Amino acid sequence: MIRAEQLEIVLPGGGGVGPWSGSIGPGEHVLVLGPSGAGKSTLLRALAGAVPQHVHGRVEGALSIDGIDPIRAGVAATSDRVGFVGQDPVAGVCLSRVADEVALPLENRRWRPEDIGPRVAEVLAQVGAAHLQERETAELSGGELQRVALAAALAARPAVLLLDEPTAMLDASGVAAVRRAVQGLPAEVAVILVEHRLDDWAGERGLAGLPPRTIALDERGRVLEDGPTAAVLARHGPRLAAQGCWLPREVPLGPARMTVRDLHVSRGVRPVLRGLELDLHGGEMVAIMGANGAGKSTLLESLASRSPRPGLVLQNPEDQFVAATVRAELAEGLPAGAADRVEAMLARIGLAEHAEASPYRLSGGQKRLLSIGAMLLHGREVLLADEPGYGLDRAAAVRTLRLLRDAADEGAAVLLTSHDAQAAHRWADRVLRLEDGVLR
Repeated sequence: MIRAEQLEIVLPGGGGVGPWSGSIGPGEHVLVLGPSGAGKSTLLRALAGAVPQHVHGRVEGALSIDGIDPIRAGVAATSDRVGFVGQDPVAGVCLSRVADEVALPLENRRWRPEDIGPRVAEVLAQVGAAHLQERETAELSGGELQRVALAAALAARPAVLLLDEPTAMLDASGVAAVRRAVQGLPAEVAVILVEHRLDDWAGERGLAGLPPRTIALDERGRVLEDGPTAAVLARHGPRLAAQGCWLPREVPLGPARMTVRDLHVSRGVRPVLRGLELDLHGGEMVAIMGANGAGKSTLLESLASRSPRPGLVLQNPEDQFVAATVRAELAEGLPAGAADRVEAMLARIGLAEHAEASPYRLSGGQKRLLSIGAMLLHGREVLLADEPGYGLDRAAAVRTLRLLRDAADEGAAVLLTSHDAQAAHRWADRVLRLEDGVLR
């Protein structure tokens, strides 16, 4: 179906992807993995016929899809066989009404009018977007538009489906719906997937839930390996992770550290949490997202009040400090023989040089690290962190999140709130959204 011989795309500003030689048969599902700037999207655009007509670049080697050369034929001819979903769903919207947007590929292929309506309804339901059929596209969220874009790509029953980060703007339920739609495609449809949220895509199956084949690229777009996913990740995982790839984590769930059922909380007469349910397990990190005022901080405070030994890290850690020095803050409440543990934690959180400084004189990121370090020293099995990256620069936020991630990997249950979708999906095992008083 897809055949490439020394295919290489060189972009005018430098960079590109390839050379790659290989074939992808009917029904194969392939993951393209590599760091940002490795050329993953460029490769998909070439397969879609957009290079060099719409994306300027020099193409070397040979490429064919069902006997068509997309490089020469261009997007129009290639689109008869290839469906494409890009990173930015807004960029692909043509019409004002969802039903019309999904119907457009069918009208372009001269489907019979009586067949178009049922097919539109079918594919919208397939991606969990049946309720959007009569909506205006301008009113949709980014996640809703992403589902509509996938429905439009599937409508004409393509032989090849190209997915460039199709879940980038979706919540957990949206990711699951898109994954089910892709996995439920006819057996002969080939799928090539670029995806950063590998854990969410894999679902409960872990590594087995990913496409069975992976093409791994290095930072320059060169092919590291094209082979079975498990083998590729085993051989190149450390290098890819060091280059910023979000690799899947095989995290077995530990014991339940907290179980919440039918939690109701009100502020005055206004209900904030409405029958909320949540299970937190040792070894996992869960991120809660939601709009301002959705009740994220209220949720953490409520959970802390219900835990016998809560490890609550507030947005402003100063509110929790009780000691005059950083070392004393870590040692507060520990037995006399814990000095070595305190020194080890000072080194771990990068505050050894500030051991005798006042906690109040630390930077925002250092205060956050100190607060988390104190919770870890006290053996808190549940850590509740309210916006741990709030107000921090990237380096400080990464160090803080890495400490929380390490805590989860060591057996703690970590629950954090965040407005940063990218950070949440990079570091957490699960990302939930608090909306209308419940977690989705």
